Amino acid sequence: MSADSPVVAEAAASPARARWNRLFQGLRKMGRKLQLPIAVLPAAGILNRLGQPDVFGDDGLAGRTCRR
Repeated sequence: MSADSPVVAEAAASPARARWNRLFQGLRKMGRKLQLPIAVLPAAGILNRLGQPDVFGDDGLAGRTCRR
C-alpha cells in the first residue's frame, strides 16, 4: 500500500472527523432542546394578547351577559 491510498488518508483525518462529529452531535442536541420553546412562542403570544384589558374590557368575559 502506498502513502497516497484512501485508507491512510482516512486514518489521518479521523481525529479531525471525530471532533467535527462531536461538535455536530452537540449542536443537534441543543437544536432538539430548543424546538419546543420555539414552537410554543406563538401560542403564548396569542394568549398573552387575549389577557390584555383592552381586548375584552377590564372585567374580561365575566362582565358580558347575553342580552336578547
